[in-house]
Amino acid sequence: MQRQLRSNSSSSLVGSILLLVSLLGVFFSVFFWLRPSGEPSIGKAYEPQDQASLVKRRAIESSELKSAPSRPSIDSVVPPSGALAQASESSAKSGGEAKEQSEDEAIQSAREAIDTAKDPGLARDILEAVLAKNPEQIDAAQNLFFVYEHLEDLAGAKERLKKLEASLGEGAKPGLNYILGRLMVESGEVEEGKQRLEQVVAAGVDDPYVREQLAVAYVRSGDGAHARETWRALAEDEVPSQASFNAKAKLAELLLSEGKVDEAKAKLEDILSQDPSNPFALTVWERLKRRVQRS
Repeated sequence: MQRQLRSNSSSSLVGSILLLVSLLGVFFSVFFWLRPSGEPSIGKAYEPQDQASLVKRRAIESSELKSAPSRPSIDSVVPPSGALAQASESSAKSGGEAKEQSEDEAIQSAREAIDTAKDPGLARDILEAVLAKNPEQIDAAQNLFFVYEHLEDLAGAKERLKKLEASLGEGAKPGLNYILGRLMVESGEVEEGKQRLEQVVAAGVDDPYVREQLAVAYVRSGDGAHARETWRALAEDEVPSQASFNAKAKLAELLLSEGKVDEAKAKLEDILSQDPSNPFALTVWERLKRRVQRS
């Protein structure tokens, strides 16, 4: 009798457990069936958020760059640091003063795109956008030329900028004239390139690097007199710059070619005492030493 009771008790316990398991199965089936389809699964809910944000961000950037209009604007480009977005908000709140800051932030973002993100294409888009909004921007134009050199597409760059210039209509364009002038001189259109650089200087842009490129254009066009005049004025700048040191080295080279060895030596010594690694001065210095050794 006792064995039979224990057997019945065991059977009841097993039956209860099976019933409980069945009920739990039904419950979870109903729960997952009723769960909204848009809700993430447990695995997806715990994916690293920084990775998800990165993927979303790159998708947005790609979409914006592909759909950007033929005439770009600063707001159509999203640099890695987000500086343009911050600058645009600042500009909207405080007006004209923030506009210049916005351009500065954009140029810095372009530099970051080259130095940090290693993305010269993005740097090009940012700087072209700055010029589209303000074609007088010399700093953006100077940085953009070096980006084009990095991309090794000077011919394509010239065509892009000519289209941009045509879309802007009348008005002062020192920034565009500067970079188009340099591109033209490099591609052999020396006369038109020189004229564009002269227009930049005539517009009141007193930038030593612009004047240095104008001197180069004079040399390429065979106008040694104007090149010398430009270098001499640049060498006498009150505020020293790499361009002014380069100009002094070029003048020393002219003195050496005229046989004025002592004057060339004095000028080179002055340059190298202030800028010991100046490549132009070092090159002329080596030529001077060889000339002295031969004499």
